[in-house]
Amino acid sequence: MDTFVGRIKTFFETIRISPLQWTVSFGAIMIIRFFLEAFSSPSSSGIIASDLPTLTHYFLWFLTLALSLMLFMQIVLPEWKKALFAATLFGFMITWLAPIIDFIVSRGHGSKMTYLFQDWSHLFDSYFTFFGAPRYGITIGIHIEVILVLIFFATIYYFTKKNIKKTIGVTLILYSIFFIFVSAPSLIYIFDTQPGSPINSMIDTVTKSSTIFDNLHGNLRYGTKISLIETGFDYFMSRIYIVATTILLSILFFINKRTVFIAIIKNSRPERVIHYWLMAGLGMYLAWHISPWHTFNINDIFVFISLFLAIYGAWMFSVCTNDITDTTIDTVSNSGRPLPSKSVEESDMRTASQIFLLISIGASYLAGYYAFFATIVFIALYYIYSMQPTRLKRVPFLSTFLISLACASMMVAGFFTFSQSKITSILPITAIIGIIVVSFFWAHIRDLKDIAGDQQEGILTVPVLFGKVWGPRIVAIFGGLAYIFAGIFIKNISVYVLSVIWAFATYYFCIRTPYKEKPLFILYFLWVILTIIILSTEY
Repeated sequence: MDTFVGRIKTFFETIRISPLQWTVSFGAIMIIRFFLEAFSSPSSSGIIASDLPTLTHYFLWFLTLALSLMLFMQIVLPEWKKALFAATLFGFMITWLAPIIDFIVSRGHGSKMTYLFQDWSHLFDSYFTFFGAPRYGITIGIHIEVILVLIFFATIYYFTKKNIKKTIGVTLILYSIFFIFVSAPSLIYIFDTQPGSPINSMIDTVTKSSTIFDNLHGNLRYGTKISLIETGFDYFMSRIYIVATTILLSILFFINKRTVFIAIIKNSRPERVIHYWLMAGLGMYLAWHISPWHTFNINDIFVFISLFLAIYGAWMFSVCTNDITDTTIDTVSNSGRPLPSKSVEESDMRTASQIFLLISIGASYLAGYYAFFATIVFIALYYIYSMQPTRLKRVPFLSTFLISLACASMMVAGFFTFSQSKITSILPITAIIGIIVVSFFWAHIRDLKDIAGDQQEGILTVPVLFGKVWGPRIVAIFGGLAYIFAGIFIKNISVYVLSVIWAFATYYFCIRTPYKEKPLFILYFLWVILTIIILSTEY
């Protein structure tokens, strides 16, 4: 048996899979599972569950489970570290088994698979009776599937560690992980005081959410309240899983490639991430000012977490792809960045960009159709700005205009995520124009630190066009005008006076030698904080 386990381990260690290949292959395995489940677990309507919200929910559930198992295995079986990536992928083919068993046992009628919707006392009983007797929800196919996985894991663990007590202990932990996943909605409401199962509480969360219509497009109609609740439930659980997936991915990335992980996170330009979060926050404030919310529950909280996660992912995808293209420029102007400093290989940077892109697309879709569209616009703007063949950062003023549109797209994302009405006409056009104008003037500051590299590569930014003396001065004037225009658009005398002071301070820090970008962002954030204080005390 030792030889057999060793051969399995060696086989998986020889398989080389990139993260993208793993994701695509895992998705393919899951699609086959969903197809089989469509016949073994009929939906309430009798129609195949092929809608995107349902498939997204299913996929993220299995993906979060897979990542949890990978982390668990890496902790309890570090000897299998090199085989873990491939072993998990191939191991999930066993998920095909449960729907096939259910279909055969039910003689083609099928058995409904669902979560365990139980209060804490019934959950306690179900845990100690191995999910309870096979029935509606946790079917006989699921029972057999989990038993086989536990037996296979216990066998591998025992013949690796040679310790029966530890084998029993870690196998129980593995069973507990499965139980947590199949009872996830009930655990969310474990402290709910309403009598009976948590289904009523779940329905209240979905139907009383202020953001429920963010995922219900105006051109779509839902024939029954049940279909509306099912769709809302799919989105709610998916938001929880996208957050869990991101956390688990970060932990696994940190454990396996700590140096690369730290280098990429340190390269995230946090001041710019915060800036785009602020743009989304501004949109939310404007929406609240027009139509304040009356309710705010856990579903809404995860909508906002998904939105801010989407913005971060979109930004990091843009950073990674831009750094790959700008390696030559950064060698001159930003030698401390990951690629010029050789702290990260280009292949790792590409992998990171792919992961961030998938997280951004998934999280923005779960935040709502409007957030999804605005996030895609943001990604598109930065892509044509920095990447070949367009690479519009080479075109003076147009490149800065693209950045200002990216700022506006984030404001739109925040506005329509928060707004009760999704009609475009309610979006204050003055606010859009203000963001574009102010961002256009202020965004030139980003070019000051890259003058040498841009000049060498023929990137015609304002500092390159006007030279070492007048270039910084013109950028400084533009930066000052950004604050002046901001004060004008806000229409508050106190904010306007503050903006004039900040304009002079911006000019000083732009032309000061040696040039440092950090004071300009400190000024910007201080202006935001003081403006919020002024407006909140005067209104």
